Amino acid sequence: MVSIIEFIGHISYIIFAFGTGFRNIIYLRTSLIIASVLQIFYTVYSINDIFKTPIIWSIAIIVINLFQVAYILYYKRFMNLSHDEKEVLNMIGGSLDIINFKKLMNAGIWTTYRENHKLIVENEATEKLFYLVEGDVEVTIKDKQIATITKGNFLGEMSFLSGELPSASVSTINTAKILSWDKSKLKNLMEKNDGFKHEIYSIFSNDLIVKIINQNQQSILRTVIN
Repeated sequence: MVSIIEFIGHISYIIFAFGTGFRNIIYLRTSLIIASVLQIFYTVYSINDIFKTPIIWSIAIIVINLFQVAYILYYKRFMNLSHDEKEVLNMIGGSLDIINFKKLMNAGIWTTYRENHKLIVENEATEKLFYLVEGDVEVTIKDKQIATITKGNFLGEMSFLSGELPSASVSTINTAKILSWDKSKLKNLMEKNDGFKHEIYSIFSNDLIVKIINQNQQSILRTVIN
């Protein structure tokens, strides 16, 4: 007849065997932890080996898998993106690590503006950096339109990077959904994390290149029309 201790030993190996078949990594790690705990219990009460080698290995497995589970749960917390955040991530592209992206989103404020709302005024200080999620805006210098900008672009990043006053005004053309950040808070966040800072600078660089290309195309189109 199988004793309770032997039964526990068999159960631990069964859990090991079935646990490795889980596709869900959380279930896999959890099953390995449970099996290791049962292995320790079985080893303590069935083996008189003073070195208890199986115990050492079981403890090692528990520690490794507890660390992995904690890391995965931490990572999954950042992967829980809202619909709007997923849209921003798709527009920005894969240049931001998901954890840094979530930090960027958590630092921002979502606002919907009506048409003809001035976001940035030429030669006037602004404390915010904007990202256009939906809608269109126009860029003007001395009340003359020089460009229009569509969704998926930052607004005011040049003055954010240089620390100078904005050289142009930016106003909404239609209803616009915008994500904004307090400049000082965002700079503090960037200073605390070099990886985050380099990723943000890379995004700004790509954004500026796209804007220059679009602005040149718009200028050529105006010349042809006129």
